[in-house]
This record gives sequence, C-alpha cells and structure tokens, in this order.
Amino acid sequence: YKGLPEGLKPKAIIVGGWHALDNPQEMLEAGADVVVHGEAEIIIKDLLTALRNGESLSEIPGISYWSGSQVKRNRPTEIYVPQAMIDKLPDPDFGLVRYSVIRIFPLGRTRGCDGKCPFCRVKCQPRSISPQRFLEQIIVLISKGAHHIFIVDDRSEQDFDGLIYWLKGLGEFIRIRRPRVSITTQNR
Repeated sequence: YKGLPEGLKPKAIIVGGWHALDNPQEMLEAGADVVVHGEAEIIIKDLLTALRNGESLSEIPGISYWSGSQVKRNRPTEIYVPQAMIDKLPDPDFGLVRYSVIRIFPLGRTRGCDGKCPFCRVKCQPRSISPQRFLEQIIVLISKGAHHIFIVDDRSEQDFDGLIYWLKGLGEFIRIRRPRVSITTQNR
C-alpha cells in the first residue's frame, strides 16, 4: 500500500489481531502506522478520526505507533469486544478491502477460546454472535454471490447448540434455494 501512486495511497495502515499485538514493533517496522492490541471495533472510530484530522494518538487506548523514532504503546495491553457488544457489530464488508480479489470469504462467529493450549496465543474468554445472526451473515454473503466461504472458528463446539442451529438453517436454505456454494471449516 505504501508503494501505491499518490492518489491511491492510504492515509494510514492499521493492523491488529493476536500476532500484531505480540509483535507491534515488527508490524510498525514492516510499514504499519498503527497496531491495535487485539480487536479494533471499540476504538476504530476514534482512531480513524484522529488519523484523518492529524491529531495525537496518545489518548487512543490499546494501540502502538511511532512517535518520532520511538514506539509508543498505549494501555491497555489488550482490548476485546465484550460479549454484550458482539451482536451489535456491523456485518463484515469485504468491499472495504481495496484492490483485493476475494475468492474465499472468511467468516467467524466466535472470538477467543477457553482451550488454554500451550502453543496458541488466543487465550481470552470465548464470545460469540448469536447463531441466528451468523446464519444471516452466511445467507447475505451467498446472496451477494460468494461461492466459497471459510468458517474461521476452530472451536465451534464451544456452543454446540448454536452450531447445530446455524447448520440446520444453512442446510434448509441450500435445499430450498440451491445456491452454488462450498463451505469449509476447521474444527477439533
């Protein structure tokens, strides 16, 4: 993105997630302008406003960024969307990813994991959108022409009743509408 012509170059590059949280300096050195310490939804509006207006980032919680030649890391060290907000988040809008051609659409219902596996970084409490809302997101993606969907939850069994709900609903949708779609998931 940094190498794009001037009219196409983004004002800032923001990265987040678990790997970025654990290695903010590496992400900044690779070209990111801001690293979010986890999940960005609860701070993204304030962050984008500050970046657009050229304001200080010192009051934005849960981020790392360059301040001169030093990396600044604002507290808290990790931020998560609380369960009470999960169903209120907007649906994924893959059209916002400029210049990309998405052939496999990633979609997730659950964030976090209570597995405590020693090799895994994700150790926060699991939080899930409702199975009804998740089924709606899948149907919307299919209705917009998605032919390949990858369910990124690798712990769907954390809410087995919810998993059964959306699988049955999806099966019924496919039986009635007959869309050309493949759905892949990874699970224990």
